[in-house]
Amino acid sequence: MPEGRNIRFKIFRITSAVLLIGWMALIFCFSAQTANDSSETSGNIIAAVLKIFYPGFEELAASAREELVSALQFAARKTAHFSVYAVLGVFSFLSFISYRWLKFSLRVFISAAVCLLYAVSDEVHQLFVPGRSCELRDVLIDFSGALLAVIITALFTRYIKGIYRITKTVRRKPPLKEQSQAYKNKDGCSMNKKQLLEQNTQLFERLAQSQEQIAELKKELAGRDGELLAQKNEIERLNARLNATEPLKALEAKVTRQAAVPPEIEYGASAIGKIVVEAAKYCGRLAARGEQAKELINLVLGRTEVAKAEILKIVSSTDGLEEKKKKADACAYDAFDYFESIMAQCR
Repeated sequence: MPEGRNIRFKIFRITSAVLLIGWMALIFCFSAQTANDSSETSGNIIAAVLKIFYPGFEELAASAREELVSALQFAARKTAHFSVYAVLGVFSFLSFISYRWLKFSLRVFISAAVCLLYAVSDEVHQLFVPGRSCELRDVLIDFSGALLAVIITALFTRYIKGIYRITKTVRRKPPLKEQSQAYKNKDGCSMNKKQLLEQNTQLFERLAQSQEQIAELKKELAGRDGELLAQKNEIERLNARLNATEPLKALEAKVTRQAAVPPEIEYGASAIGKIVVEAAKYCGRLAARGEQAKELINLVLGRTEVAKAEILKIVSSTDGLEEKKKKADACAYDAFDYFESIMAQCR
């Protein structure tokens, strides 16, 4: 489990445990009240509620108000028992839900058992409070509220978790046809996703190295262009001053020889052109598949840049002309095989 997620789990467990213990302490305080204090508290709460929802309550006589409050007091007290233990059930379930090494049904059972034990202990506690009594009916009411809350909370969390799994599967799981399609490398051997990712990582590293080499070659070409421009300017100056003398003719011949394109560079340019044309075809086929093919198009373009850099490196090496042609052809075929492996991911 990642460190950040582990910290969040710990914070959730501590918070839910504090809420559970705090709510138990609150129930204990209510149970510690004497019968007269408890009746007075519940009566005040009922009177306050009646003032809000019963407009003519304050106009009644004192005896009538007391009778109405007394009539509602039993139902209100039992409803309060049910509601207070329902909240206890929620806090109890939240305290055990993060322990995933326990089965879900076992977590529900433990949460309900904690509430039942506390309801029994609460009624036993009332035996030692003046005017209060221990009643099985109150235990059943308390446990009913807690059990209902535990079940509802468990179903809710289970439902939310199910929805999350469904959306996660729909968002990340590829179609069955795409799953059944085996990835293949340039030798025709099957590749899994991990191997394909490793190959792509290596290609991007080679791309970065090739880009550095391309930058160095561009600097060298820029220097040569500067020399060529200087020589052309020299030719123009000599033409103006010497009117096509012998030194000027020799300089023109030298410039012409340097400006001529060597056969290996011409062959390398042809190989690069073929790769670019093929890459454009594959990108067009991938673009027709919509948004899901953007990443694959980027892989095709990246492989094209790697191939271009490798061919430039080959033609600038000291090998013979035929050796350079063989290496350039091999580099082009490798690029075509990679394009086919990319297309295999969208079939």
